[in-house]
Amino acid sequence: MKIEIKNLSFAHHQHLVLKGIDLVLENQNIYCLLGLNGAGKSTLLRCLMGFEKFQGEIRINGLNLWEYSCRDLAKQCAYIGQKPTLSFAFKVIDIVMMGRTSHMGFFANPSKKDYHKALESLELLQITHLKDRLYTQLSGGEAKLVMLASALAQEPQMLILDEPTAYLDFVHTHLFLKLIKKLSQRGVKILMSTHSPHHALILSSEVFILQNSKITQKGDAQSVLSPTNLKSLYGIEVGISQIGKTFVSYCKD
Repeated sequence: MKIEIKNLSFAHHQHLVLKGIDLVLENQNIYCLLGLNGAGKSTLLRCLMGFEKFQGEIRINGLNLWEYSCRDLAKQCAYIGQKPTLSFAFKVIDIVMMGRTSHMGFFANPSKKDYHKALESLELLQITHLKDRLYTQLSGGEAKLVMLASALAQEPQMLILDEPTAYLDFVHTHLFLKLIKKLSQRGVKILMSTHSPHHALILSSEVFILQNSKITQKGDAQSVLSPTNLKSLYGIEVGISQIGKTFVSYCKD
């Protein structure tokens, strides 16, 4: 899968949020987007899904974003925002089954394959025990995992995730990062924003730093997440330590 972003700009009420973004997502399987609150990370991800009107061009596998139908785009990319937004009292299994919509015919009922894919997604996230719970009765972290399961059931070529570990506890954050690695090994591409620089190192990802409306740094995590670049981004000294096979980031000030 190849995504090309060419000279993308976006303004909100005459406030320039993104300016002249040029990126190509092709050779790596995991990409992490870093930036301060309000830097435009969420806006960039929403532009990729066609949720925002922007200037410039986005091409997915050579085809202009606006040439895709909603159904066909859903087979290419699945998106999960920062906060779970559904407020309907559906069962979890039904929410996850919604991810199969793009694979079903109009007015068709879910098949056994669709049900199997939904269960498989729940099993991957180790939340099968939630399948008969009402979505409105879940915690924020549980709801986030259910939406991720629905996205996996969609079987997209790329997952676009806006701060996916928000609301997740320590155990499920660890589980999520392991799942991302597993999905990347299966050929699924992942683009995720995060406020934790060490996530990029754990995932051995490509990193983009969004600052002052532009991509100021891009490259592999080891190269980009230098003390100089992190201080430029956050305005404070940031340390990253390796403990065993994992990493943690911390403020030195």
